Amino acid sequence: MNKPAELEQNYQERILKTLVYIQNHLNNELSLEKLSAVANFSAFHFHRFFLAYTGEPLQSYVRRLRLERAAKDLAFKGSPISLIAENSGFQTVQSFHHAFKKMFNETPSLYREKQLEITRQVLSSDDHQLKNKANTVSLKEIDPIDVLFTRAVGVADDTELMKIWFKLITVASIPVFMSEKTQRISVFHDCKVTTPLAKFRYDACITRSELPHDFQPEGNVGLQSIPDGLYAVIRHHGSLKEIDTTLRVLYRLWLPDSGYEPIDHPSFAIHQNLPFQTPEDKLLTDIYLPVALHRELY
Repeated sequence: MNKPAELEQNYQERILKTLVYIQNHLNNELSLEKLSAVANFSAFHFHRFFLAYTGEPLQSYVRRLRLERAAKDLAFKGSPISLIAENSGFQTVQSFHHAFKKMFNETPSLYREKQLEITRQVLSSDDHQLKNKANTVSLKEIDPIDVLFTRAVGVADDTELMKIWFKLITVASIPVFMSEKTQRISVFHDCKVTTPLAKFRYDACITRSELPHDFQPEGNVGLQSIPDGLYAVIRHHGSLKEIDTTLRVLYRLWLPDSGYEPIDHPSFAIHQNLPFQTPEDKLLTDIYLPVALHRELY
């Protein structure tokens, strides 16, 4: 590999490491100095590299993720707006209101009321098939899952999605990818309700266990750990194009009456069979939503 290509790969690796750090520390101070140290860049150069690779200034990126998380909290948690504002890094509720309205074109309280109304409509619907599906949700405690992953931002169609997976296969090798012991996992960092598709983050992952112990990823393929804890699990049958219906059951039908609330880890899906090997109507996909009892959140 020539020197420019090596540098490009090295920069990608360091930015990806920083993105994972940000998503795992949104409640902490994320200063330019701290994040440049994580990426092993000088503070002077880091924000320029970050902008070049993500298309967003560093602090704009962090603020957007915090506000999008706040929108999900408003929709699916009972937390007071003041607590959501504090967790989003705002010193006052007023500054949070201003930033939220600027991004979502409505106040936090109005946004929450609209989302609650959507949930009430779903709960009062006569779709017995979906309500019966809500009864299939189970709770499962999991250990951390170490994965090899590559990230896509703004994937618009199945063709682009398959390119991401084939990139992962190329790095991991076909035997590892196809091993019965390897789990194929999709991680969803964002919600389509709050995040524009062009900025939607999706990680294609395989479990780390079947890779050599000395394996070291490079460039835009990295390592991360899916957090341990309690998850609500529901099985999706059929085409992945219809997975939003099952997500709706999980979030809008099961969650409100469950006694649980989502916590600040991403949802993920374990693919029990492979789309390019299996007819769409035979696909089985288990969706995991991280949750905690209401009383455990405060």
